[in-house]
Amino acid sequence: MVVSELSRAAFETATLQSVHESFEFSDLQNTTFQPPSNLSRDGLARWAVGIAFTAIIPNSIFDAFGYKNPETDEYFHSLEDFIGNHTYVRGGTPTQFTTKFVDRFSQRINLLTKLLAGNLKPYGWKSEDMIILTNGICGSSCALITQRMSEKYNVSTVAVGGYKDMPLSYASFPGSQVYSLLDLYDDLEGIDGFLQNETLKDLIPPLFMIRADLTFTIKEAYDVVDEDRVLDYTFKPSKYRLYYNEQSAKDPSLLWLEAAKLFDIEG
Repeated sequence: MVVSELSRAAFETATLQSVHESFEFSDLQNTTFQPPSNLSRDGLARWAVGIAFTAIIPNSIFDAFGYKNPETDEYFHSLEDFIGNHTYVRGGTPTQFTTKFVDRFSQRINLLTKLLAGNLKPYGWKSEDMIILTNGICGSSCALITQRMSEKYNVSTVAVGGYKDMPLSYASFPGSQVYSLLDLYDDLEGIDGFLQNETLKDLIPPLFMIRADLTFTIKEAYDVVDEDRVLDYTFKPSKYRLYYNEQSAKDPSLLWLEAAKLFDIEG
C-alpha cells in the first residue's frame, strides 16, 4: 500500500486501536467447530463459509496488525516493520510503499479447509481435468483465482474473442483491491476520532458535490511465480484460443462444446 501523509496517519491511528494485536490465527486452529447434523453437501459448504467469514473479521484496512509478513510467516507486531522503507517507481514517480504483506483475513481459506476436512467426500476431478473459459473480462478476484489455478495447479485457460492471431489474456485487470472515495470515507470513519482530527483535515479529500465517485487501487498484488512483478502491469496470455461465430455470439454456452473439441484434438 502507498505510504502517504494521509495513509501514514491512518496506519498509526488504526493500529493503536487494533483488536488484533494479541490475536493469532493459531488460536482458531485448536477450536472445534461442530457442523449441524443432517446437512447436505451444499448446506455444509454454506455453514463452513459462514463460520470462516465471521471468525476472522478485518478491523480496518489501515490496521497494520491485520497483515502477515510473508517472509517470516508471522503477523506484524510493529507499525515500523509494517511501513518499512520501500520505494518503487510507479508511472515514472518514486513512491513509498509499505512492506509486502498477506491479508490476515485470507486465513479464512485455511479455516474453511479445516472445517470441511473429513466432512466432504473426495472431489472426483483433478485440476488437469478443468478448463477456465473466459472472454478476457475477468478482473480483481476473478483474475487472482484464475492466475493461481493456471500457474500453480495447471488448469488450462481458453480465451475467446479479441483480434485474430493476437494473444489474448485470460484476465483484464488483475489488481489486488479496488477502493472508492466512499469506501475510503467509510473506513476512515471506522477509525475512532480520525475524521474529527483537525490536524488532518487538509489531508482528507472532500467528497464530490455531485453524484459522482472516484475508484482507485489501494493495494498492489504480486505475481504467484515472480514475486517482484506487479500483477496490474503483467500480461498473462491464455493457453488456448477460440473465436466467436454467428451462433456462439448469440449463445455463449456453445463455446463449451468448442472447448471440448479443442481438447479432444490436443489430447
